[in-house]
Amino acid sequence: METEINTRQRILIAAEELFSKKGFEKVTIREIGKNANCSHATIYFHFKDKKNILEKLAVAPMKKLLYDLKEITKSDDIDSKEKLMRICKLHLQFGLSNVYLYKQFFSAGFKADYSEVFSDEWDKFKFDIYDLLFNDFFPNHFKTSDHNQLVLNSKLLHYQVHGIIVVHIAAGNYFLKEEGDLISLIEQTVHNFTLTSIPS
Repeated sequence: METEINTRQRILIAAEELFSKKGFEKVTIREIGKNANCSHATIYFHFKDKKNILEKLAVAPMKKLLYDLKEITKSDDIDSKEKLMRICKLHLQFGLSNVYLYKQFFSAGFKADYSEVFSDEWDKFKFDIYDLLFNDFFPNHFKTSDHNQLVLNSKLLHYQVHGIIVVHIAAGNYFLKEEGDLISLIEQTVHNFTLTSIPS
């Protein structure tokens, strides 16, 4: 007899396959059940809802993204500008490799009160990434005449990189042959940022 762990894993595999093919929004719980060879009631036994399934699928990729970001920021053999370039390119690669995750994870809002106990890893990952970049990396690696201006510049950079990825995804261009053009856009975006925020 199949264990609950095997059933849960089968549901996750079926959901990931459908999310990748059709996008998160277009997939229903019944479709996931059909692909996983189980009833939609069984899915609700293991997961609260479709978003909860996505959250569980996001854990491994988000852990790797956060780990890779930390490795870049603490590296001693590259300067601040190169670190920023690698961070932005990593963000791009994550978006292109995890389209259905990226659209939901980075395009949705998250809790503003980080003093609360996090209800799930979804918001915790978002905060950890935000904290690493905006409260640690940018203030310690770049400077302007005004700290508020640095905050504004760094957020503008984030929105520009995010915009490049979202527009690319919306256009349906997920192919690696397009990545070279996107990298050129990222490089120009980083260059523009360093014209106003000087690497420390």
